[in-house]
Amino acid sequence: MSGKTRVLCSFVPLFFSLLFAAQAAEIHVPDDFPAIQDAIDAAAAGDVVLVAPGTYMENIDFKGKAIAVRSERGPGVTVIDGNQSGSVVVFKNGEDVDSILDGFTIQHGTGSSTMFFDLAGGGVFCAQKASPLIRNNRIRWNSASGGGGIFANTACFPQITDNLICENEVFGSTGLSAGGGIACLSALHISRNVISRNEAADGVGGGIFSEGDSTITDNIICHNVASDGGGIACDLCTLVVVNNTIVGNSALGGGGISAILDSSLTVANTILWANSAWYGSAVSLGNTWQASYLDMDYSDVEGGVGSIYLAQGCGMNWGAHNVDSDPLFVEPGRQDYHLTFYSPCKDVGDDGAAQSVVDFEGDPRSAFGRVDMGADEFSCHLYCTADSLVPGSMVDFKVAGEPGEPVTAGLGAGILDPPRPTLFGDLFLADPMVTFGLGFVPARGIVARTAFVPAGTPSFKQYPFQALVGDELSNLLVITVE
Repeated sequence: MSGKTRVLCSFVPLFFSLLFAAQAAEIHVPDDFPAIQDAIDAAAAGDVVLVAPGTYMENIDFKGKAIAVRSERGPGVTVIDGNQSGSVVVFKNGEDVDSILDGFTIQHGTGSSTMFFDLAGGGVFCAQKASPLIRNNRIRWNSASGGGGIFANTACFPQITDNLICENEVFGSTGLSAGGGIACLSALHISRNVISRNEAADGVGGGIFSEGDSTITDNIICHNVASDGGGIACDLCTLVVVNNTIVGNSALGGGGISAILDSSLTVANTILWANSAWYGSAVSLGNTWQASYLDMDYSDVEGGVGSIYLAQGCGMNWGAHNVDSDPLFVEPGRQDYHLTFYSPCKDVGDDGAAQSVVDFEGDPRSAFGRVDMGADEFSCHLYCTADSLVPGSMVDFKVAGEPGEPVTAGLGAGILDPPRPTLFGDLFLADPMVTFGLGFVPARGIVARTAFVPAGTPSFKQYPFQALVGDELSNLLVITVE
């Protein structure tokens, strides 16, 4: 091949990528189109549909388009309500990772018909090889017979990350309903989600049901309910569960995790605590004629090996690094499952098993040496117990850091994008900035303060916060007023 031909071959894809970028557009809802579906219908590949705060009563279909549908101000103030008339969001035309659903509350969906379930994917439905990116959403109050929150059919591989998936349910007789929060019949990567209070009361997998070779990493899976597999249920698959916090789930069998038929289950760097079941409060491996196998190490398991149920013929490798110690969460009664400084789960995980360089909030893994067990990595971090502010209410702010360090919090007039590099890390807050001291980090490593949100605070306003802990700047925390 001549030099001129090589140059031409390199130039052609570059030319088309530049042409594609030049043609991409932003389409605004409701300014350009009153409904989200109208904007999707008008969009071309590469476009971004930006949705202003509000509640949109509709059921949307991406129609195979490689576009991003994104809220302007986040899920706290931007709702797509399916009005009990089918799946709220549908991907069924071969969409891939360039089809993005980002920043909405997805609610009141009832699902779509499939071969295996009467209704599937109350909140989000993926079929016909659809593999979109689903991130930064609240998916709640949806119902179906399979995948109350999200359903992925065979040959669908969506990426599900940074979502709150809560209070969804599946219905139907035992064995015919699965995945209160998520049901997948393909291989999935489920990461950095909070999957909470979902139900499969007469079925399997209160939080997650997997029938594909899936990886579940850096999630908090708590207070879900099922007949089998309160937190997670898997069937006929290889499942990898790493750096998850699986707490307070309940079932008849396998309060935390259940491997139903012919499955291989690997669990590492995971906390299984306060789960309950008639048998296998932490893990159940059931079925004597299609046996399953468990390999568990570097995990904190309440009840130790006695919390594992093995049906006849099933096998287990119980690693030498498992512990049975109170994880010392910050405030488990209020579902705050961050670790405190002296948690027995801190700095004792397996670095080689970790699947990600960040935890469920995006903080770096191995912040103080070795990786921690659980979804949370103890590090310098500012967070809030609510992801939105309601005028006239109280809100708790917390800062994690090394004991003895001074803490100063800051409220910026805006957000610097890109942030400004400093000796203490990246500064995201724009001037003028209001700062206030929070004292020193106590022995447990958590500073907690309560603030009042004035009744007259305008809706949709965003407040950016950051903290300086000793000589280290924390993450950016942006709170939106509902």
